[in-house]
Amino acid sequence: MTPIKTWLTVGLIITSIAAVGLLAYQNQGLIGDNKLLTQERNAAQTKAKEQQAIIVQIEADARDKQIAHSKLLAQLSTTKNLLTKHEQTIQTLEQENEQIKTWSNTRLPDPVISLRRHPALTGSEAYRNWLSERDALPVTGLQPTN
Repeated sequence: MTPIKTWLTVGLIITSIAAVGLLAYQNQGLIGDNKLLTQERNAAQTKAKEQQAIIVQIEADARDKQIAHSKLLAQLSTTKNLLTKHEQTIQTLEQENEQIKTWSNTRLPDPVISLRRHPALTGSEAYRNWLSERDALPVTGLQPTN
């Protein structure tokens, strides 16, 4: 073998070794980068799972609030209906009250007044006497024969 070929072969071997060393160094860098990227990916996945759990909780809260809102609207509607009925009742009572006031200011009919008149009664015998005299027929001047 000629010295040039030997030097070329040695040069190629050294160059190859240097290239392999450089590639090994770059490979170590890439392995480190790969580990870092894997850690970042895992952290991002964990964060995404946490955010998904938060989203699920927010959606559940929103559903609960929607249900509560619907119930409150139904209660509001019922309350409005009751209030309307109550106000109508008050108006009716006010109108009736005016009619009652007007009626109470009028004079009672004579038969009704006579029902309310009675002497001061002292005991059951006085009450029986008053009851028997109350509807007595007028005296004609003649006494019964028996």
